This record gives sequence, C-alpha cells and structure tokens, in this order.
Amino acid sequence: MRCALLLSTALLCACGYDRKMSGVIAAYDSGQYQQAATNMQPLLQEYSDAPINGVVFNLDGGSVLRAADDLPGSMKCFDTAYATVRPYLDQEAETKITEEAAASSDEKYDHITSWFAECLVTERMTFGG
Repeated sequence: MRCALLLSTALLCACGYDRKMSGVIAAYDSGQYQQAATNMQPLLQEYSDAPINGVVFNLDGGSVLRAADDLPGSMKCFDTAYATVRPYLDQEAETKITEEAAASSDEKYDHITSWFAECLVTERMTFGG
C-alpha cells in the first residue's frame, strides 16, 4: 500500500499532489488509518471524477480506506478508478513499452530493460497473455 502512495506522489508532485496528500500520508505512516481515511475524504470528493488525477486519488483512496477497514468505500474507489481506465484497456497502444526498451541503447539502463523483459515474460506465462 505504501508503494502505491509513493508511486502516486512521484507521478503527481508537479501538480501539488504531495502537498495535498501530506495529511493523509503523515497519518497513514504513523498507523492512524482512521485519521488517514478522514483526511482522504475531502480529496476524494474534489478529485474522484477528474479524468487523470481521479484515477490516482481513487487508487490511493482505495488503499487508505482498506487500511481503515472501510471495505465498501475502498471498493467504490477502486471501481471508480477501474471505470475510468477501462475504455483505454481495449485500445492498441501506439508504442509498445517492449519496443521502446529494445530500442534503448544506453548501457546505463540495460539492467532495467532485462528486468522489465523478464517481468513481461513471467506475466505472460502466469496469465496466459
């Protein structure tokens, strides 16, 4: 769960995400999950329906609410995020990540490329993709 919060923070810090989530993260990190959920509610009300930020806030909200034992609220957040991204899952990407990784000739990133390729192979074997 903490990983999702950190990833979201890294992705949106240019938008003030870290400032907006600071109360949620502080409460969550100190184990005060009910307080984190309380702090999350105004953010969910404001951003839940936003096309891009809404996905991130709903994913984080789902994680925070689950930690606070609010399973219906958590599921609502995850369902909202899924409903937002679902239409894009049926579209073919213009560029595939594997093509970009293969085109990378920078030795500095070779270990990342091979790790990522291994993850893709593992996922295809696991999920039959």
